[in-house]
Amino acid sequence: MNKIRKILLFLFLSIISISCKGELINNPTDISHYVIYDPRVDITVVNKAFPDWSPQMGYNHDSDITKFKGKYIVMWNANQTTTAEGQPGQYNYVSYSTDFVNWSQPYSPFTSGANATNPVDIDSQWQPNFINYHDQT
Repeated sequence: MNKIRKILLFLFLSIISISCKGELINNPTDISHYVIYDPRVDITVVNKAFPDWSPQMGYNHDSDITKFKGKYIVMWNANQTTTAEGQPGQYNYVSYSTDFVNWSQPYSPFTSGANATNPVDIDSQWQPNFINYHDQT
């Protein structure tokens, strides 16, 4: 790059920098023109790792949550016998709540033990996903 181009680039970048800084320097405390996202965040525990809760879960991962027809529904994959991912015994579990504080006993819905019509009894179930069609909260 020749010397003139370098000087022009430097001047151009300096002008951009000065104009950007100039806006902030005029009134650095006025943030009224900025849109600030400030959501309400609620934290709840659905299932703790063993040995605190029953069923005891050593591995909890891949959670998904939705609100559907007045109930919060959370689903995740877990393993009752180990803390490692992808080991035998990893199933999807579900729990629900009407108040986001008190949760139902987790169970594995897609197994013959849960009387699923089309059970998936292999012990390597992976990440569940919800779709709330038409936003039916």
